[in-house]
Amino acid sequence: MTMQGIDISSYQAGIDLTRVPCDFIIVKATQGAGYMNPDCVRAVEQALAAGKLVGVYHYIDGSGVGEADFFVDQISGWVDRALVCLDWEPGSNSRWGDLGYLGAVIDRVRERTGRPPVVYASAAAFPWQTCAARGCGTWVAQYADMTQTGYQDHPWNEGSYQCDIRQYSATGRLPGWAGDLDLDIFYGNRTLWDAYVTGAGGAGKESDVQLTDIVIRPDGHEATVQDVLSYIDMRCETLAGQMDDLMGIVKAGGITRRGDGDETGRTDLCWEVGWLPKNFAALQDLISRAAQREDVTALVNELQAARRAADDQARQQAEPGTVAAAALAADVHVVEAGETLKGIAEAAGTTVQAIVDANPGLAPNDLVAGQRITVPTSKEHA
Repeated sequence: MTMQGIDISSYQAGIDLTRVPCDFIIVKATQGAGYMNPDCVRAVEQALAAGKLVGVYHYIDGSGVGEADFFVDQISGWVDRALVCLDWEPGSNSRWGDLGYLGAVIDRVRERTGRPPVVYASAAAFPWQTCAARGCGTWVAQYADMTQTGYQDHPWNEGSYQCDIRQYSATGRLPGWAGDLDLDIFYGNRTLWDAYVTGAGGAGKESDVQLTDIVIRPDGHEATVQDVLSYIDMRCETLAGQMDDLMGIVKAGGITRRGDGDETGRTDLCWEVGWLPKNFAALQDLISRAAQREDVTALVNELQAARRAADDQARQQAEPGTVAAAALAADVHVVEAGETLKGIAEAAGTTVQAIVDANPGLAPNDLVAGQRITVPTSKEHA
C-alpha cells in the first residue's frame, strides 16, 4: 500500500490543507539555528485538525550542531504526533559533503526526540550509509523532468533503489492550490507512518513483505527476495575460499570467472576482495535473519547501503598508482533524460572512451533514462 502527499515551506504560505487532496503533509519548520517558517504552526495545526498525517522538517545549513536543538525546541509540541525529518542539500549548507556533521545532527535530534529522524536528500548524493548506520528513514528526491504533473502511483525510476518516501516532482499541480507543489509517495500505510513517528522504524513491514516477493535488482531485472539473498550467500562462500587467488588476479589486472561461471573484471573483484572478507560475518548475519523471515525490505536496504559504503571506502583506501586504485576510481552514474555520453564524460572530467571501456556492451549513442553506468575518474585515459 502507498500514500500520496506533499511537502511545503513558506512558498506555500496560507495554503488551505483541508482543500488540497493529500494523505500526508510535511512542513518546513526551521533552517539553521535561527529561522522558523512563519506559516509552520498554522499549517501543522490545520493539518492535524483535519486528520492528516503530518511531518515537520529542518533544513540543515551547517551553522553548528546546535541547529538540531533549535529545531527540536520549535517542534517539541509535535514530536509525538509528527514525522521528524532532516533536509540535507548543498544549497545554503556550509557543511555540505561532511557526513560526519550530518551524523552529528542526526544523533542530536535522536537524543532529544528519542527516535531517529527521516533524512531527505537527492538520489544522486543520498547518504545511505549514514542513514543505515543510525536507523533513519529515507526520503529520496529524484525527478524525471520538470513537467507539471498530478499524483503518480509509480514515479519514474521507481525500483532502482528502495526508500520510505520518494519526492518525484517539484512542479506538481493539485486542486486547491494554484502554484507548484512538491509531490511525494510514502511506501506504506498509516500504521507504518505512525511507527516512524513513534520511533518503531519499520514496524508493520514484516507482514507486507515476504521472501517470495518480487523485487527489482540494480540491473533492472526481477528476482525474488530469497533469490537475491541466496546469491549473496553463494558469493560469500565462493569468495571466502578464493581471496588470495583473486587478489593476485586484481593486482595483475586480469579477469577471472566467478562462482556462477560469469566473467568478472577488475572493478568487481576490487570491491569483493577489498571488502567482503572483513564483513563476511555481517553479511551472513543478514542472511540468517532473512531466513527467520524478519523484515526483508530492511535487509535489502541494508545490503544496498553496505555495498555503496564499501565502494566509497575502497576508493578512499586504494593506493594511488595501482591497478586496484585505477579500477576503483569510478562512480556509478544514473542517466537522466536527455543526457549524452559526451556530456557525462565532460562533467566527470573523463573521456567517452574511458566510460565505454569501463562498461562493456554499452551503446554510446543509445543511452536510456535510469540506466546505471560506471564513470571512471582516474586520469589514465585523459
